[in-house]
Amino acid sequence: MSNFIDLTGKQFGRLRALRVAARNKHNQLMWECECECGVTCLALGHLLRNGEKQSCGCLKREAIASVNFSHGMTRTPIYAIYRSMMQRCYDQNSHAYDRYGARGISVCEKWQTFDGFYADMGDKPNGMSLERKDNNGDYCPENVVWAGSKAQANNRRSNRVLEHRGKSQTLTQWADEIGMKPQTLHARIFCYGWPVEKALEVTV
Repeated sequence: MSNFIDLTGKQFGRLRALRVAARNKHNQLMWECECECGVTCLALGHLLRNGEKQSCGCLKREAIASVNFSHGMTRTPIYAIYRSMMQRCYDQNSHAYDRYGARGISVCEKWQTFDGFYADMGDKPNGMSLERKDNNGDYCPENVVWAGSKAQANNRRSNRVLEHRGKSQTLTQWADEIGMKPQTLHARIFCYGWPVEKALEVTV
């Protein structure tokens, strides 16, 4: 119990920790919590502290329900984007859930409703789509912008960052700068083992 952290009376999203209730099969403490909706539930202390557990389950149910709410914009491009965002964060049946909701990525409280999301983001600009500036961050006004396909490609978690002469850019950005196809630059470095300097400076 030397690492015991007392959560009694503390608020975590919609949950208020009441008391230690039991230990699970891994000998981890389970806290009895009261949700704002009136339901009591059990939650692991570390999930409460890091924000992964914020309700008895009502928050996700409301989020999914809001996706199906009819407000006169269900056939618009912006609503399709909103629906997709909510599904990949909260619908475990979504093909993208493992890369979003399962990684702990969620949607901020204001954007739990389409009206809140639309008030901040407005209509979808032509050729643009939602991009999170921090790919490990949540969907919220501070972390989401409209971006074109090239900007999104530069922000992918899988994109390689190359340093050359004191300058850091993604592989795609370097390829654009020197007028080379990204796949050619990638092959030079990661298939043929060329040093970055040679890959960037040698022309054919």
